[in-house]
Amino acid sequence: MKRAAPYISLALLTLLAYANTWRHSFHFDDIPSILEKPWIRGLDKIPDFIFSFWQRPLVILSFNLNYAVSEFEVWSYHAFNIAMHIVAVFLLYRFAQLIQRLLVEPLPSGFPFLAACLFALHPLNTQSVTYISSRSSVMATVFYLSAILFYFSRTTAKESSNAPSLSPALGAGFFFALGMLSKQIVVTLPAAMVLFHYFFVSRSGPSEWLRASWRWLAGGALTILAAIIYKARWGGGLVTATENDATPWAYFLIQTQVIPLEYFRKMLLPLNLSLDSDLVAGAFSLKLLPGILILVFYIALCGWLILRKSNALAALSGFSLLWILVALAPTSSVIPLLDVMVEHRTYLPMIGFCLLASALLTRAASQIAATRTAIAKAAFACGIAALLLLLTAGTVLRNEVWKDEVTLWTDVKQKYPNHLRAINNLGSAYDKKGDYENAIKELKSALALNPNYVQALSNLGNIYGKQRKFQESIPIFEKVIQLDPSYAPAHYNLAKARDLTGNKQAAAESYRLAIKHNPYFEEAYFNLGFILLDLRQPDEAIKNFKAFLEMQPRNAKAYFGLGNAHMLKNDVEAAIAAYQQSAAADPDFLSPHINAGSLQIQRGNIDDALATFLKLAERHPKIGGVQKNLGIIYLQFKNQPEKAIPHFEAYLRLEPNAGDSAALRQLVNEMKQSGK
Repeated sequence: MKRAAPYISLALLTLLAYANTWRHSFHFDDIPSILEKPWIRGLDKIPDFIFSFWQRPLVILSFNLNYAVSEFEVWSYHAFNIAMHIVAVFLLYRFAQLIQRLLVEPLPSGFPFLAACLFALHPLNTQSVTYISSRSSVMATVFYLSAILFYFSRTTAKESSNAPSLSPALGAGFFFALGMLSKQIVVTLPAAMVLFHYFFVSRSGPSEWLRASWRWLAGGALTILAAIIYKARWGGGLVTATENDATPWAYFLIQTQVIPLEYFRKMLLPLNLSLDSDLVAGAFSLKLLPGILILVFYIALCGWLILRKSNALAALSGFSLLWILVALAPTSSVIPLLDVMVEHRTYLPMIGFCLLASALLTRAASQIAATRTAIAKAAFACGIAALLLLLTAGTVLRNEVWKDEVTLWTDVKQKYPNHLRAINNLGSAYDKKGDYENAIKELKSALALNPNYVQALSNLGNIYGKQRKFQESIPIFEKVIQLDPSYAPAHYNLAKARDLTGNKQAAAESYRLAIKHNPYFEEAYFNLGFILLDLRQPDEAIKNFKAFLEMQPRNAKAYFGLGNAHMLKNDVEAAIAAYQQSAAADPDFLSPHINAGSLQIQRGNIDDALATFLKLAERHPKIGGVQKNLGIIYLQFKNQPEKAIPHFEAYLRLEPNAGDSAALRQLVNEMKQSGK
């Protein structure tokens, strides 16, 4: 129990800090990554993505499993993120224990636990944990730490033999592969392992270590180089999704501000956290000098610590500071990513910060314990407890910002009042809540800053369409398409407006363009299918319904539309099959049951029709038409008037004023009088 106590404590602290997130909504990238990703909807979809090595297949698999548990109920997605964060916290605790064992002069005994506590509770980690689609950073960190622990815990164990063994390398390679399938930031793992070996395993100085470890260095460099070349040539390029047209040099320059003035500052003082920022890459200017000077000093300090690794605190400090730089390298160096600064990029680097902070705090506590009074010791202990309490409170409060999209984008807008994306997304969030007044207000303020901002124009036109102000919405969509012909939502919204104004041919063409520019645009396939039914084009309608059902295989209305399309082609058997699938997907959807039963009667499949209507009557006993059809089946096809009478009587009770009620009532009386 004593060995389990730290893990139980860390888990409980983490659960406490994230207890208010379980019902927080999906956000921003969660929409395309989860809600609009057809790959996650069913375990049968796993083969469609699991071998797409550069599309983070393990992350998609985790979403797939979440969907299997709770579909789009958000609690299981948060449960997975929190669980993975707890695993990362446990691994950091073990990692710090391993470091402590290898140091020439061990740090105070509280060092591993405090490092894990800082990591568990730090508010800067909230974006990685609470923002569901950012779990890729958490998963990558788990595999990153697992690889280092697996390798060095075996190669440095006192009882390990001197004989070479492949198992540590193979195990580390396995975790490296899992990490690469989660997020490619794991590419720096060989560099981190080299740092670990130099600072904690080797007892040699820099020059001796370089001579003895050149194979290590060459192997690590080749591994990183091979991964980069493979990604660049066969994995969709170094950056698979970006709109950032900044040059590598411009992106590097802005990172000289992001790393020291944003990331380092937020690690030390986690205030003014934000999902987004208004930083942009640009040319060199004197405003960049403070950040550059801080980085130069930081790198010089790392060099000085490299030369003094014989001191335990210096070794830990050098390793931690270099870990931060190495972990940031894939996202914060010269590869221009869409966003120049994102807080979830600090999750893996935070390992280094928490190790260093814990080492400094526990060393200070040890020195105070040795030289100061009991009051001083108690005061310092209370200070550390207060720090952890403040971090917990900061995480809880930050998590409240993630409650829904309105609270999230309101927070961004407050910090960056002229940030176009924040204003537009806040307007879109109000739109989703049905608050059109505030939505229009926000979108118009975005357009006041940039009249040609495509997303805001499209969202504004969409709201006008919902308000049936088509004379205002249609010109807006046409302007959006003129500005960006490949913007699929504008084609989709224009199609809806054209459909509602009766121009179905033009609507169909706009839906086709939406699908052309976004082959996963589910709603476009669905709506186009029904418009094609109205246009009596069943072949294309069938194609679109089937494409939609590939992405949403349990949608009852799509199967119903597919059945109607088959009916237009007089393919009765295919229509019955589609109606039955529709009925199975939604037993409360009456139309497919009735259509299937009617077609079964038409085809002479009386037993099947009887089973269909009996099942429907059992579920919906107060639907008059169902009772009438059962009466007809028993009377006309089964020659069982005694079974027909109760169903006809039920129909007459439910529909006493129906047009055929008088004739049917007379028929029932005649059957009763005839003694049948």
